[in-house]
Amino acid sequence: MFIITYASPLMFLFSMPMWISVKYFSYLVTSQNANYGDLLKMMLGFPCVIPLCLNSVMLTAYTIILLLMRNHLFVWSVFSPKYLYVTAATVCIYLGVFVVAATGTYIYLVMIYRKRKD
Repeated sequence: MFIITYASPLMFLFSMPMWISVKYFSYLVTSQNANYGDLLKMMLGFPCVIPLCLNSVMLTAYTIILLLMRNHLFVWSVFSPKYLYVTAATVCIYLGVFVVAATGTYIYLVMIYRKRKD
């Protein structure tokens, strides 16, 4: 059940390092006025920040709903499993974002090293 539920978000996050590595960033590195901060933002902005923000907002909303409605029995029978799913999804997103951020940072450092080597 876990694999069926979280297969698509995990596939999306684990495909992001491949997407980052395939993107063509050499035009930013070869130019004399290249801003490496912009390069790092391009590599990590979309793959990391957007899924992290969306999932964090959803987890915060479910936490507030559970806290406000904690005395109602229906909440614990219906929203509690959903809250567990959202929490597990958040953990998966954080792990995926860590992999994507590590890959993006590695590519960024390799590009800086290649630029200094030339």
